[in-house]
Amino acid sequence: MLKLRVVTIVVLAPLAVAAILWLPNDLFSYLLMIFFAVGAYEWGRLAGFPGALSLVVLIGFLLIVNSLQQYLHLQSWIYWLAAG
Repeated sequence: MLKLRVVTIVVLAPLAVAAILWLPNDLFSYLLMIFFAVGAYEWGRLAGFPGALSLVVLIGFLLIVNSLQQYLHLQSWIYWLAAG
């Protein structure tokens, strides 16, 4: 199990650094949104929530907020929401 985690971090760490340094802000925010959605889905499964419905609602909400943040200048707000 530890071996799998080490291999995962060896592969994902350079990809994460490359995404932070070279992706445009829009693409990076969509990538983060996908990671947050997967994490929320996993947390929801552990908490006993129905998975498919909560994931669809979460992704819809994140897509709406992500598209609005460009026009309403909500960058700092969306980052605090994501951190929460």
